[in-house]
Amino acid sequence: ELQNTNLSSIPIPNSNKANEILIELLSSPNIASKKPVFIQYDHQVQTNTIASPEDADCAIIRIKDTNIGIGISIDGNGKTTYLNPLEGAKIAVAEACRNLICSGVEPLAITNCLNFGDPTTQLVSHQLNESVNGISESCNTFGIPVISGNVSLYNSTERGPIFPTPIIGAVGKINNVKSIITSEFKNYNDLVILLGSSALSNDHNDLAGSEYLEIIHKKIAGSPRIDLEFENRLQKCCLNLINNGLIISAHDCSEGGIAVTIAESCILSNIGFESEIEIDERWDVSLFGEKQSQIIVSINPNEVNLFSKICSDFHIPFTTLGITKPEIFKINSLILNTVSELKNAYSTNFVK
Repeated sequence: ELQNTNLSSIPIPNSNKANEILIELLSSPNIASKKPVFIQYDHQVQTNTIASPEDADCAIIRIKDTNIGIGISIDGNGKTTYLNPLEGAKIAVAEACRNLICSGVEPLAITNCLNFGDPTTQLVSHQLNESVNGISESCNTFGIPVISGNVSLYNSTERGPIFPTPIIGAVGKINNVKSIITSEFKNYNDLVILLGSSALSNDHNDLAGSEYLEIIHKKIAGSPRIDLEFENRLQKCCLNLINNGLIISAHDCSEGGIAVTIAESCILSNIGFESEIEIDERWDVSLFGEKQSQIIVSINPNEVNLFSKICSDFHIPFTTLGITKPEIFKINSLILNTVSELKNAYSTNFVK
């Protein structure tokens, strides 16, 4: 029933609410900075940590006395798997690997922890079976093995079983840790590009399972989806662009959509962003929808031709969203804010 929800019926908020919605999403528990958590432990132990928490889309440690790095990413989304167990599990594997790719790390293998309710019931048995199939399909597409895993079953509350939550841990290798790519913008006047789409989405189905839909409209509904073949080409294309020295920053689009992804890159760097890209009537989908297989990258404007050629070779579309600027965060007439205000929302609300 939830999968078949007509998301076109979700009302479009007044456009003057866009700024307020962005702030609310940035301060929500699933998106806000987790620094209050990770500062509780020594993430620099033995001084081999190359990418610290929040620096990049994955953590990277150096193999001591070499330039080789090991990247680690953990991902999972109970909402998407609840709405569509097969697609949700595919998405978990894809995003864990995409997080490695965005840092310049080639995925080598995954592990998993399958967190579900009572598998003797028809519902949970179906969820578990479909999730395993989704993980298998993703790994076959990406050409990586599942090297270990475990399960946690019979998890429930007085309201019923927990959301089916396959947690995916992905590991990969980078040959030179000096070549890692981080999430934050680096310079003023760099081009900010959406890799994976030729335009901002206007498809209401991309609201399925999104943070925006839950937080603003109080709904968990829709049927998330992913094209694994396209995702595989996107990841190979992004890694090729990185290995050719064309990518300055990379951050995958996930919870909160494109607006949140760009805002996070601004917050981490204290560098702003300005865009006048065309946005259709469903601006909420364009800014806060969670379409899969998209990455926000920044590049030097002088590298556009080579960037375009490599994308063409992999049949991956892209669109230029805007440029990096000092302090301001502006998207058309919809959002006008400062990086300082965004950082305040992102950094101070998780512990409340």
